[in-house]
Amino acid sequence: MGSYLGILWAFIQPAITVLILWFVFQVGFKSMPVDNVPFVLWLVCGMFPWFFISDSISGATDSIVASSYLVKKVVFRVSLLPVVKIISALLIHVFFVGLLFLMFAAYGHTPTLYNLQVVYYIFAAMCLVLGLSWLTSALVIFLKDIGQLVAMLLQFGFWATPVFWSVKMIPEKYMIF
Repeated sequence: MGSYLGILWAFIQPAITVLILWFVFQVGFKSMPVDNVPFVLWLVCGMFPWFFISDSISGATDSIVASSYLVKKVVFRVSLLPVVKIISALLIHVFFVGLLFLMFAAYGHTPTLYNLQVVYYIFAAMCLVLGLSWLTSALVIFLKDIGQLVAMLLQFGFWATPVFWSVKMIPEKYMIF
């Protein structure tokens, strides 16, 4: 069954998540600007890459199992199935990176030469996600529980990254981790 909004859900869900988290932390918990950067900009700088990494890994992990009908019927490189999931997540991510630049411009932060680093960031994120996805998508064929483990690790990673809390809160002896 199709939905009326189709591909738009891939853009709506992250936007609504960011709005909810912004409301909870900015309005509810009264989060202050971080290093003179408004909290909403701080939030989306962490959330947009996380959405890409999380969606890519979770989607690519199950890509071979979900497309088992193709694997059994047609001769092609199975390693391309995770790549397709990653590229579809990348297209959505590129939109959100553009939105991020617009948000910074709206707050008066003009682009600089350092913004070209986004090209390296996207390349490095693609390499990381591709390697992890090939590993997890291959393992899930033999160990079905890997998909659940990946989902739990992604949930842990969401809260472990210092987007909602300051790194300064960590005691000095644990900073190496």
